[in-house]
Amino acid sequence: MSSLMKLITPQVHRVLTPPNREPQWHEDLERFLEGDQKLTRESLREAAVEAIQRLLIFLGYSTTRRGAFSIDGDFGRGTNRGIAQFQYERGLKVALDLDQLSYSCSWQNAHLKLRSLPRVKIDITTVRSLLTAARHNIETEKVLCSDYEVALSYLDMLQTRRYYTCREIHYHYGDFAEAAAERVKDEISPVDPRWILAIIKQETGGIVRPRFEQHIFSRLVHKSSDPKFIRLRLSAMSLGLGQVMGLNYSQVGAKSPEAMFYSPLDEQVYFVARYLAGHRSAAKAEPDKDDFRAIARYYNGPGYAKHDYHESLERWFTEFKRLL
Repeated sequence: MSSLMKLITPQVHRVLTPPNREPQWHEDLERFLEGDQKLTRESLREAAVEAIQRLLIFLGYSTTRRGAFSIDGDFGRGTNRGIAQFQYERGLKVALDLDQLSYSCSWQNAHLKLRSLPRVKIDITTVRSLLTAARHNIETEKVLCSDYEVALSYLDMLQTRRYYTCREIHYHYGDFAEAAAERVKDEISPVDPRWILAIIKQETGGIVRPRFEQHIFSRLVHKSSDPKFIRLRLSAMSLGLGQVMGLNYSQVGAKSPEAMFYSPLDEQVYFVARYLAGHRSAAKAEPDKDDFRAIARYYNGPGYAKHDYHESLERWFTEFKRLL
């Protein structure tokens, strides 16, 4: 047995294993782990690429051009970036520097300029480091939501593109929302819990799935005199159930962007409440259309109306009003 195969504990194996897998899903991956150098990033078949993407997402790296966490079996530019970031962060010998990883871009063209990032090699050293990192994080409970089973369930739901209904969100997070609303009322100002749940439904569908924003990362790197890569990378990610940017960690009461990523679910619901607290519309139990527009702009930015964010928010709020 190769040294790589020895790294795959039962828990790591579950991370690699897609739900409803076909019997031969791991054939290429096992050959690669056994040291078959003929297998490359280009020649790995879809199921093996999915396993690598699951590893990356489990460790907190995005896999698509636009920074989403997605498992599609395509080793495209986004997955290439995730591997490149991992290699740089772990100090592996690669032909990439910080300037290449933080190329100048805007939100509009970040995914297009990603083509400038050189293709990386997913060699044995990289796979060994990925597996070692996953095993270490599991053993130290340094995983998404601070809960291995929760992190794994979200990973499987991402792969099957399964998100929670409003009723399921209410079931899983309703008590957390009520508690968070009480907490921020004493700390800052009132927030109706239905706003919290509506934001969770709109932003993530109740499934923690961070998003990496290249343009923010590039800006942070260029502004920082002593960049700590993991801190900057997580600062440039939308984190948690409410997709709050990591750079806003102090606003939501977290100790760091890392703490936001690893925080348990009740804290993630609290972060949403903290982010909403102080906005007068978020205190309203009977909001009007102007309130939905105001919260949509506050949470999603000035372009909210282009994708009818306010209308969706109103639908979800109304649904949670029925449920609560």
